[in-house]
Amino acid sequence: MAKQKSIPVFLVSALAIALVAGGYFLTRGAFDRRAQDLLHSYGFEQAVTGTKDHQKGMMIYGDITLDEDHFSTIKAIRFKTGYLDRILNKQPQDIVIDGIKLIADYTPETGFHISGRENRPLPFPPYQNITLHGGQIDIDTPAGGLRFQAKGIAQQQTDRALKINAALWGIQNQLKIETTWDATLYPDGRWSAEATIENGGLNLERIQASRVSGWVALDKTENAFPAISGQLDSGKITIGAINFMNSRLTFEGTAALYKIIAKGEIAEFPGMTALIDLENTVTGLQIKASIDSTSADDLVAFLALLQNSDQDTGYLTSLLLTPGNIERLRKDLRQLSYDRLELQIYGAPYDLAGKVIAHRLKNGITHKYVVSLDPGTP
Repeated sequence: MAKQKSIPVFLVSALAIALVAGGYFLTRGAFDRRAQDLLHSYGFEQAVTGTKDHQKGMMIYGDITLDEDHFSTIKAIRFKTGYLDRILNKQPQDIVIDGIKLIADYTPETGFHISGRENRPLPFPPYQNITLHGGQIDIDTPAGGLRFQAKGIAQQQTDRALKINAALWGIQNQLKIETTWDATLYPDGRWSAEATIENGGLNLERIQASRVSGWVALDKTENAFPAISGQLDSGKITIGAINFMNSRLTFEGTAALYKIIAKGEIAEFPGMTALIDLENTVTGLQIKASIDSTSADDLVAFLALLQNSDQDTGYLTSLLLTPGNIERLRKDLRQLSYDRLELQIYGAPYDLAGKVIAHRLKNGITHKYVVSLDPGTP
């Protein structure tokens, strides 16, 4: 009886071993291709994994190249997976990406392109947990090379949304930025993100900024462009020959339709302040600017600086800021009695108009006197 009972046990054990071994070898190829298939799905069709290893519940793929020139690379991708998961060819739930380096280029004409990646929509990540260690991207732009570094984690929520916490920073001559991000991705393509800018700076040919801080929020729903809003404070912004101090910039809208309001102090002239309103609608960009001063000489000197700062763009040509017209304006303003002067500029680029309003309080009533920037307008 004992011998008869041992036969089915032996057969079951042998069958189990055969199934396990067979399952291992049948699915080994699928796991060997796991990282490569993942990268192919994200547009890196030329991605090749160099090494493969399995240790401590991890499938590790190393020395990964993302393009044929080996410009974009990944040090390692680790999938958390058990032995039984490999047998059943189950989708790993946790992934860790170590040392990804991407090479990219950007121009206004061709847009943004990463070396080795085809330009197509990204699939929604299928993982419960994603960790990024040591991300870096180098971008060649018309303003020069930019390098950004990043790290972060992403966790899938009960509604399948992916919650992301990340840090992004870059320090170079043209751009300095330190940010933290909170973002949410949804399977249906919606996403939202909020960034806190802790320290920033800009050093381009026509504009420089320092001590920049603030926040930016983006929300992508059914619109072609994500909605964006935010507020940026800067200790100093230099545009051409004009320095704006203690500036604040608020904005909202999309990349196509937006409203921007900026205000600050003009460093060259004590007590002079500026308020600028830019609004881009379906009919085009409209500009409204108001400059307040208590000195006619300062205001006229500001107009001369403004003209010198516009030598390349020609946006202000219609304001007729010629030396003769500026001198005419100086003489007209000196004849007025005022408490403060307000320079108003309004219209579209290349089609701007302007005037100076002299405000005077007399017997409790504010009187206004207008001097046009156009010498042909009374």
